[in-house]
Amino acid sequence: MIAELGAGYGYVASNIAKQSRGVIAVEPAQKRVQHMHRLYPKLDCILAVGEAIPFRDSSFEKGYAKKSLHHMTDIDQALRELNRILKPTGCLFVNELKAGGKSWAGSNAR
Repeated sequence: MIAELGAGYGYVASNIAKQSRGVIAVEPAQKRVQHMHRLYPKLDCILAVGEAIPFRDSSFEKGYAKKSLHHMTDIDQALRELNRILKPTGCLFVNELKAGGKSWAGSNAR
């Protein structure tokens, strides 16, 4: 299982879902979730904020946030939530903006 935090309009999650089963797009904006349901009807997407991801502990092998953390009210809490839903052997990938608009990417493998 793979969780995308801040899925936006679902483009990345839908592309990953073509190659991997069990992708879930987590998005806090109702209009974007509705858009995903229309455009990618087979994609699992839910309405939720990153600071309170509604999944059990250790339920995902992978998690990622692509340029979405800067939209969170509490980035530290969102990262704690991503780590919480990852299995002990899970991997987290983050791609985020740095000051000046440059991209930064990092990952952790447990």
